Amino acid sequence: MEQEAFYLQTFLEAASYRISGNLLEIYNASGDRILVFVAQ
Repeated sequence: MEQEAFYLQTFLEAASYRISGNLLEIYNASGDRILVFVAQ
C-alpha cells in the first residue's frame, strides 16, 4: 500500500512529459524526471 501511495503522490507532481520511441518520461515543475514508463 505504501508503494501505491508513493506512486500516486509522485504522479500528482507531474508538470510535463516527453515521449521518445517506446519511452514515456514524466517531469516535475523543477524539470526533474520523476517517472519513466517503457512500452513492451
